[in-house]
Amino acid sequence: MKNILGWIKSNIIIVISVVVIMVSMPVGYVFSSGWNKKIRVAREAEAKKALTDVTNSMVTYTLPAAMPGDKPLELRAVPTAAMTAWFKEQRERVLAEVKGVVAEASAFNRKDRKPLVEGLFPGSGRAREIDQKIFAFMNALCGDREQNQPSSYQRLIDDVGAGDRAEATKVASALKDLRDRMMSANGNRALTAEESVALSKQLTDRRIGELRRRAQEVSFYASVGAFSIDSNQQRAGWSTVPVNRPSGVPTLNECFVFQWDYWVIQDTLGALARANEDASGDPLTVERAPVKRLVSMLIKDPPIYSAMPSDPSRERSSSNAPEPVFAFPGGVPLDKSFSVSGRKTDADNNKVYDVRVVELTLIVASDELQAVLSAFSQTNFMTVIDLDLEDVDPWAELKDGYYYGPDHVVKATIGIESVWLRSWLAPFMPATIANNLGAEVPDDGGE
Repeated sequence: MKNILGWIKSNIIIVISVVVIMVSMPVGYVFSSGWNKKIRVAREAEAKKALTDVTNSMVTYTLPAAMPGDKPLELRAVPTAAMTAWFKEQRERVLAEVKGVVAEASAFNRKDRKPLVEGLFPGSGRAREIDQKIFAFMNALCGDREQNQPSSYQRLIDDVGAGDRAEATKVASALKDLRDRMMSANGNRALTAEESVALSKQLTDRRIGELRRRAQEVSFYASVGAFSIDSNQQRAGWSTVPVNRPSGVPTLNECFVFQWDYWVIQDTLGALARANEDASGDPLTVERAPVKRLVSMLIKDPPIYSAMPSDPSRERSSSNAPEPVFAFPGGVPLDKSFSVSGRKTDADNNKVYDVRVVELTLIVASDELQAVLSAFSQTNFMTVIDLDLEDVDPWAELKDGYYYGPDHVVKATIGIESVWLRSWLAPFMPATIANNLGAEVPDDGGE
């Protein structure tokens, strides 16, 4: 024991150092554990704050969908100058493309059309001025015999290279001249049976020749009478096209319907003219053309309600209507009970377009029917929604003065649906019509 105490005394520094080390290790462990926890908590708090700051500084970049029904492109990220500039550039590009497509669609549908009398529609101004413009409009539409001015309907027919059959009086005059010459050559004596047969054949050939000559002058047969409905044909809900000037003075609303019907006729004749073009775009004549004759063109009244939207009859029809379907999310609702396309004017749910329906009766070459049907969609926003075919007796048609050439022909009754965008049409609508159709009229007018 003495030896141990002596050694401790002689090595006191070493002993103290050992004691300090032994004591400091557990104490240091205890203190270091406390410090690590405080540091960890502090660092975690700092990290959470940094993450919150980053999250709060993130933005959602969005590119709008270019096509209806498509989803917009979205990206959530920390904003940077480069990314912001890229999305701004792409967004402007997409919006410009969409706006350009809308403008092209409106221009395609409108085709630079203007009313026959400038400033008549939508009918703002003093009553006397409107009345004067209505008078001028009817003169332009129906023609003015005193001024030897043809109707606008006749001008549409002339513009597409169509025309009526050969004039019966001219054909009769040509046949009489031939008969007189043949009789004079025979000394005006009574003809034998053989001579009568020969003369009859010559007259028949001459008549066919006269009809064929006319068929080589026009692209297809058409007359303004094809647009009119006589008292026997009149059906409720179908427009009365004023090919003959009405006795009374029409109202502004009636004039707008006349103008709209005129544009429908213009598009429909344009489609028939397109169907009768060759590969180079030149018009074909009746003998070679797919469309031989326009028999009739009936236009359903525009869906302009006589009563305001609160009319009970409209409410009943709306409650009985089937559930609408949509071609794409956010689009105009379609009603398949109305037509195969489902498109229709809807004062409550369709602010984009109105629909007009045409019943067209044609004599066409049977093997070129598809070309005729395709011409409508190529001309404007027109869709074939119905088709019925009937046999044609070419000899009976020839007897009536219509020569169709060697093609096999059929009578085609075609239902056409024509879409009219409100982006350009609504500014021309009189206030009553615009209100009843639920049209939103821009402030910049229709010019």
